[in-house]
Amino acid sequence: MLLTALRARGRIMLRLAISPEGIAELTLLGWLAPHDCRDPDALADAVIYLADAALAAGLRPGQWRRMTAVAAISRSHHCNSPGSNE
Repeated sequence: MLLTALRARGRIMLRLAISPEGIAELTLLGWLAPHDCRDPDALADAVIYLADAALAAGLRPGQWRRMTAVAAISRSHHCNSPGSNE
């Protein structure tokens, strides 16, 4: 019933803001190549792939926990300078 109604409406375009911390996290976790940090299409693809993986895994809000080891990693070397291609 819900899916039928959504299909009748068609696709919905989203506008999404991503913080530098979110972009660094996508890069550190392998969802985004470091050289694509400033590419809006690559960022959109990374978010879509991440959402698809969460849906395929049946992940629900509140089921996941952020790994503390990732928080300890310095993010300063990823996408921190305007001319960086890393």
